[in-house]
Amino acid sequence: MTKIYFEKDHAIQNQWIALSNPESDNFSEITGNLKVSISVQGPGDEQVQLNESTGPEDPNQTVMMPATIKKEYKQLKIRFITATGLPRMDTGFLGGGTIDAFIRTKFQGREMNTEPKTAIFEKGINIASIEQEFWLPIQWPMATDRLILSLWDFDKAKSDEVVGSMFFSIKTLLE
Repeated sequence: MTKIYFEKDHAIQNQWIALSNPESDNFSEITGNLKVSISVQGPGDEQVQLNESTGPEDPNQTVMMPATIKKEYKQLKIRFITATGLPRMDTGFLGGGTIDAFIRTKFQGREMNTEPKTAIFEKGINIASIEQEFWLPIQWPMATDRLILSLWDFDKAKSDEVVGSMFFSIKTLLE
């Protein structure tokens, strides 16, 4: 209650909480999730209206974990080597075209980008040599395990353009 009372307006709204079963053999395992809104008032406090969330869920929202869940910390290394089969995104005066490819990674609210690499378009081969790796810190067990990888075209004059994206389950990758 103290944690909630010291939040803005003495409330938390639409917060995900991980659940565990204290009677199971492995009580440190996440067995479910619950979304709660809680307001705590003391004498003289003004009542806060708790609102139901609307719109899409934020996959990067922090999930509160019970103290009974033993946390381990690991690192996941993702290595990007090359990107092939890339489309021509930037057209030049002579009708040619290039793509300045970079990869954007999103995981648990953290975003990382590789350096833009210009693809080579010769004899039907279109390859960008990315050659970069990321180390992602992971808390295990994970409340959310959605890893988003997207390929972008870097543009100096205008905004970057998304070429494509894909999401992965970290739990599935580790299995």
